Amino acid sequence: MTIETTYFVGAGASKAFYRTLPLASEMTLKYLLDLRGSPTGSDRAIENVERYVADQHWPNERRLIPFEQICLEFPPNLDPLFPRENLELCLFRKLMIQEMHGGPGSWLKESLNSNRPILTTNYDTVIEWVVENFHFAPVWFGDSGIVDYGVPDQLCLPLPSAGPRLDGKCNKLLLLKLYGSMSWSRCEDCGKYCLETIYEHGAEDAIMGRGQCSGCGGKRRNAVFVPLVGQKSPNDTALKAIWGRAEQCLSQSREIVFAGFSLNPDDKSIRELLKRSDVARNTSKVTVVLSRSHPEIIQRYREIYADRVDSYNSGWVQYQ
Repeated sequence: MTIETTYFVGAGASKAFYRTLPLASEMTLKYLLDLRGSPTGSDRAIENVERYVADQHWPNERRLIPFEQICLEFPPNLDPLFPRENLELCLFRKLMIQEMHGGPGSWLKESLNSNRPILTTNYDTVIEWVVENFHFAPVWFGDSGIVDYGVPDQLCLPLPSAGPRLDGKCNKLLLLKLYGSMSWSRCEDCGKYCLETIYEHGAEDAIMGRGQCSGCGGKRRNAVFVPLVGQKSPNDTALKAIWGRAEQCLSQSREIVFAGFSLNPDDKSIRELLKRSDVARNTSKVTVVLSRSHPEIIQRYREIYADRVDSYNSGWVQYQ
């Protein structure tokens, strides 16, 4: 099977349409603990992290360290402050979308209608917000039948049906979230996944121990995401299935378009994924979408794809 085009999008692609969302480099401890722009209810999480930081007598300079570099210095399951868990809550709350106006609708409709997979390292739900609110599928919660996350059905809890699609079609958008999602959770008791689309509190509810499994009634649930530290490798069954599907898509693609993803040297697992998928040499064109010229980023891609790489320097919005 040949795929004409596969898209690979990072945080920069979401930020192009939703300006308040942060890039990885912007997610410093200072940013995460800033109450401005934070949703109601985030005070307690910020307060607990602040108390832990104060207890450690850290200098103010440490507040400028990005989440990726400082997260492991916050111990998990440390009663009563639970520093790691509350820092993760601060991260997810900064990724919430207060209102969604516009967005990459035409690109997503074309991807849906032309069976073009989308791979992303983003936890946010920008893509789902746009897709789930197309005029032919107005939905706020439940399963619209539009998004396929690449996780086998037998691993997932069924979501309430949002009703039949008004366009009468049955094709789905393959959206492979390599690092997981802020809207997902897994039950520790039955092992089933709840892969919500635009509901943004799935990971937070699991971390906080709120709610229960709709399948077995269990109350022990985990968030489903790859921590933005270390190897950044898939760490459970669903994510491993997603990465396997992603490798298959990449290896079958004639063209791959990367947008908002700098291929940071620390993203070793992603680099290995791209190298493995390119063994078949089916990809003849690689386009890297940037907001301006970045020779160092293009060089990173050429270390994998050599002279098949072209750059587009007018930004993601213009590219579409």
